[in-house]
Amino acid sequence: MMLWRCREVVSLLLFVVSI
Repeated sequence: MMLWRCREVVSLLLFVVSI
């Protein structure tokens, strides 16, 4: 499902922004 993919991208984005 695309939902999982979207969540993965959001998680990565938050991780990058956190740095």
